[in-house]
Amino acid sequence: MRFPETAWRTVNPSGSHGIVVTKGLPGYRWLELLTVAACRFEIEQDDYILREAEIRAALAGDCDVAIGQLTESWSAEMLGALRGAGASLYSQHAVDCDSVDVAALQQLLSCPEAFHDE
Repeated sequence: MRFPETAWRTVNPSGSHGIVVTKGLPGYRWLELLTVAACRFEIEQDDYILREAEIRAALAGDCDVAIGQLTESWSAEMLGALRGAGASLYSQHAVDCDSVDVAALQQLLSCPEAFHDE
C-alpha cells in the first residue's frame, strides 16, 4: 500500500522549544498557551496513521517533547529515537497506554514512577 506524503504544519517557527504533535489535537487553547511559552510546533495534518519512519523523520529536528496518539506504536526503538532527538518528555493523547513500551519509557526518560497500571 502506498501512503500519501505527510503534511506537517509549523506553528510559531521562532519558538525555542520544539514539540512534535503526530495528529492535530482538539481546541486551540493548548496551542495558544504553549506558543506564549516559546514553543514551536510541528503538527501532522493528515488523517491516516503515521508509520514509524514518518515519526522518526519528524523527530530528527530539534525536539524537546512529542505528543503521540493511541494508534501509533511507541516501542523501545521509537522512544530511543525520541531521546536521541533530545526530548525529555513524551505525552500520549489517549486514555490507554497499550501502544507504549512503558518499561522502555521509564528507563529512557529516567522516570520510574511515570505510569501506573491500575
